[in-house]
Amino acid sequence: MTKWGCLSGVMVTVAFILYLVVHGYEERNKNIYESEVIFSNESPNHTNIIEARLVVKESKGLLAFKEVTNYFTRIYYGKKGSVLETYKELKPSESISSLDEVKVHWEGENMATVEIKKVHETEHVKIYIPN
Repeated sequence: MTKWGCLSGVMVTVAFILYLVVHGYEERNKNIYESEVIFSNESPNHTNIIEARLVVKESKGLLAFKEVTNYFTRIYYGKKGSVLETYKELKPSESISSLDEVKVHWEGENMATVEIKKVHETEHVKIYIPN
C-alpha cells in the first residue's frame, strides 16, 4: 500500500471517529419540552382520549454556533384518565398551529381520524387505540 493510501485511510478513520463523538454529544444534549394541550377530544363513550401537544426540541452541538430548535406536534392517545405515553409524532409540515382548524372523527371507541385543515391544505392522520 502506498504512503498516500495509508494516509487517506487514516484520515477517513479519524473523520468517522470525530463524527461519532460529535453526534453522540449532540444526542446527549437534547432538551425536549412539551407545552400545554393544544386540543383534546374524547371518544363517543368517553373511554379514550386524544390530545395534541406542541413539542420544542433544543439541540446543543459540540460547537457553540450549532444550536438547533425544532417545533413539532405530538398527538397522544389512550384511556381517559390514564397518563398518556403513546403518541404519533407529526412531521413539521403537518404540525398544528393556532390558525389551523382541527376536527376529530371517531369510528367507534378505538379508531379516530384527526383532520387538520391548514390555511391552504388539509392533512388526515389516522389513530388506532388498542384495547
